Amino acid sequence: MNTFKRTLVLSSVILGLAVPAFAATTVSDAFRGLVPAVNTIAKTDINGGGNDLSNMHQSAQTNVPVSKYTLNNNNPAGYTVTLSSANSGKLIRSGAAGDASKPGNNMTYTITTAAVAADNPPATCFLGCDEPTQMLDTSLAADQTMSFDTNLQKATVDYTYTIKVSTDKKPELFRGTFEDTITMTIGDL
Repeated sequence: MNTFKRTLVLSSVILGLAVPAFAATTVSDAFRGLVPAVNTIAKTDINGGGNDLSNMHQSAQTNVPVSKYTLNNNNPAGYTVTLSSANSGKLIRSGAAGDASKPGNNMTYTITTAAVAADNPPATCFLGCDEPTQMLDTSLAADQTMSFDTNLQKATVDYTYTIKVSTDKKPELFRGTFEDTITMTIGDL
């Protein structure tokens, strides 16, 4: 019996050594998030929509705020903002159909785009803090484009610009209401 016990113990030891050890098992779980494209612009009226230039025949108008735009874009390659004028950079007297070219029926103007400091905290720096990109005393006789495409640090969120208009004094204007429509368009690069 002693021999049987020794054989059994010896067999158990040999079997124990012959069984391979189990390898560690690893499980991975990939997950992801999605950020949809954002490319929006919103306009806010200034002075309750009363964006009036008054007495243009008597005095020059300088940087009169007419509207405020808020931009949002998250394209890592950047975006453009294009401003255009329905009347090619002129205020045209209402009712002057066909006679807009007469000096008394039109008034040229320039615009300045200005980042609104109160609405854009310093942490906004989506352009590497070289911002803001702006236009100074620019005519809208042709479309004007600002590009936001260098050194982008993060998405543009609620960035606000004010459009300001300047005119010279023009005593030869006919009486009436002079109008133009400025359109701002945002697009991905």
